[in-house]
Order: sequence, then C-alpha cells, then structure tokens
Amino acid sequence: MLPAVLFAACTSRLLLPAVFTVRVAYKNASKTGFDSLSVKVVLYDSLNNAVSTTLQKVKPAAAGDTIHVVATVPTGSLEGLYNLYLEVNPNGAQYEQESFNNFLYKWVYVMPATTLPVTLTEFNAQLAGADVKTSWTVPAESGVKDYVVQHSSNGSNFKMIGKVNATNTGSSKKYEYIHQNAPAGKNYYRLVISNNDGSLRASTIRLIHVGTDITIAVYPNPVKDRLVISSNYSSTAIATVTLVNSTGQRLLQQSLNGTLEVDMSKFASGHYILQVNDGKQTRIFKVQKQ
Repeated sequence: MLPAVLFAACTSRLLLPAVFTVRVAYKNASKTGFDSLSVKVVLYDSLNNAVSTTLQKVKPAAAGDTIHVVATVPTGSLEGLYNLYLEVNPNGAQYEQESFNNFLYKWVYVMPATTLPVTLTEFNAQLAGADVKTSWTVPAESGVKDYVVQHSSNGSNFKMIGKVNATNTGSSKKYEYIHQNAPAGKNYYRLVISNNDGSLRASTIRLIHVGTDITIAVYPNPVKDRLVISSNYSSTAIATVTLVNSTGQRLLQQSLNGTLEVDMSKFASGHYILQVNDGKQTRIFKVQKQ
C-alpha cells in the first residue's frame, strides 16, 4: 500500500486560546480504502511532558479520496510554548506499507488571554556574569502600553520579574532588562507586550543556564523546523557550532554566545551531528530531522 499524505492548513507557529481547532486534509494515496481512521493529538511542553487528546474516529477514506480532519483540543490551564503532534492512523492500526507522511509537528503558544501574532523583530536572553540580560527590538512601535519580562524555572509557570514602559516613537526601538542574580540552573524567559487596547503579544521562550559548569541544551529533538541551541557561556565567551550530515559534509558553522536558532526546514529528513567547540572541548549532539 502506498503512503497516505497529510496536508496541514496552519502556520509554523500558532497562538492558541483555551480551546483551539486544528484542521488538516488527509489524502489516501493508495489503491486500497481505509476504514474509519483514528487521529492522535499530543501537546509536548518544553520539558517533553505530554498532554494527549482522544478524538473520535473520522470517516472512512476510499482509495484516492481526501478527507478533512477537524481536531478540537482543549488547552485548559495550559500556558506556554508547546510542540503539537498530530498523527492519522497512529501506530499503524490499519496496515500501510509506509506512514511517514501521516503526521505533522507545529509549534503552538498557549496563553490564557486575548493574543495577537508576535511582531517582535527579536527577543534574546544572554548570560552576563551572575545576571541575565534580556533584550528585544520592536519595529514601528505604536499603541504599546508596556513590556513585561517573565521568568520561569520549568518553562511552564511564568511570573513577572520586570516591566519596561513603551516610548511609542513610531520607529524601530530596542529595549533591555537585566535579571540580577538569576538563580542557578535553568532559567526560561519570555516577553509579553501589553497594548493600549488591552490585547497582548507574546514572544518566543529563551532558555539560559546559570552556573559554574558550562551547560548546553539542544531542543526540540527530533526537530522539524527550528533547532534551538542554548548555553550558559559568559558574555565574553564564544563557541563555534558546526552541523554535519551523516556523510560528514559540513552544512553550517556559526558562533554561539547564549542562544542560537538553526533553520532545519531546508534540510532533508535524517540524522545529523551537531558539534559545539568552545576552544577547550567539543560537545557532540545527535539531532534527528523529521
């Protein structure tokens, strides 16, 4: 049997209310029909904890037929950045020769307030001695009330640690906030933009390790689109990140100072090797591209 094909009707990063709906089109590209198909939806948080949703079976898919899968997922009290995983015919419940096209991953952001798409040019966090410096740039700033910097030790439960008033100059503006004496271990940061109309805009989450030992985190792994490399290198230390494929071909080489994002969407599915060299030692990470 030939593989079925799953098409996603959504963007690479979504902002979600308390209950959201995912709609995808699923085509049976084989010559054999499927009975009523099962659908699996899972939300993975930054610590890889899973929140699963049980869905009713969708209608049968005749050979060559396309069906529309509508998955309504309650987010409840969830908040933060999640990786949404959706799979049709999970675990090969109905026989298929291949099923690698039956699933998709999408970054989603759950926030218990009215949200609008993020318009930040960038939001970064960087270790500076015992402190963590957060900085962000906003293009064509207008109608913004203030910027709230939030901190979390687990990547899920965030609390405000600082607030910066907006200047609303109408042009691009760069801001920063220093988290003094950040606690040892993992420190997650995000920025929430509060607008004059009461709406909120949330940034991506940044992870900084604080401690005497150099710590590097590579996530999510497996990865589909963006791979994040986060370290607790000091503001003066720079490491080199090298990505090679299974044949040893070098695909990328960039400097790492704090956090680095690598666009993996342009690479083929398979296994890759990520090397982080700070001049003293080289750390090796195996990365699976989906």
